[in-house]
Amino acid sequence: MRFILRNFTHFTRTKMPFKQPNRLTQEHANSLIDNVDNFLFDCDGVIWNWPKPIEGAVDFINKLKALNKKCFFITNNSTKTREMVLNLLAKIGITNVTLDDIVCTSWILARYLKSIDFKDKVYVIGSSAIATELDNVSIKHTGIGPNHEQIPDPGKFDYASLIKLDPEVKCVVVAFDHYFNYPKMVIGTSYARRKDCLFIATNDDAMNKQSFRRA
Repeated sequence: MRFILRNFTHFTRTKMPFKQPNRLTQEHANSLIDNVDNFLFDCDGVIWNWPKPIEGAVDFINKLKALNKKCFFITNNSTKTREMVLNLLAKIGITNVTLDDIVCTSWILARYLKSIDFKDKVYVIGSSAIATELDNVSIKHTGIGPNHEQIPDPGKFDYASLIKLDPEVKCVVVAFDHYFNYPKMVIGTSYARRKDCLFIATNDDAMNKQSFRRA
């Protein structure tokens, strides 16, 4: 048993492919601010560990804005719309931000489908934020939210006979879904097997960093 555990630890240990970053000196920090006009910030784990802001983040961003630097907020958190991110920034004291300063994966998804003139329906394994962004560009969708009323006992459900696939669905989107379950996986893969069906993932996070649990 000791041999097995010792080797398991060996094979699962992650090796960093890069050196640990060094803290900026005041001289380098001042040089960076003086020579860069545009700053891109991730949100979760960089600006905040919600509901608490990261120490110094709000003051630093507001200082950049006072110096007329352009700040953009980029997040791969698909459970947020741009409006939601805007409101969260305001709550922690980051002001003078517009929707054009925010990029999130739910918005990118909707913009991409709109850009390819997608006219059909999307089966979404994801959150209501994706529904909102799809609604904003008039793209039909289905699948969001719990399905336990339709399938109360997934273990006894007759999938082959009772699942009725919507012929309008021509795209499957996978994102973080609080209600993800086996039936959603079956329905999503059944759609995705179609040759004329797009398959899009909003992000590939393996970890929910805010709660330190696997996502």
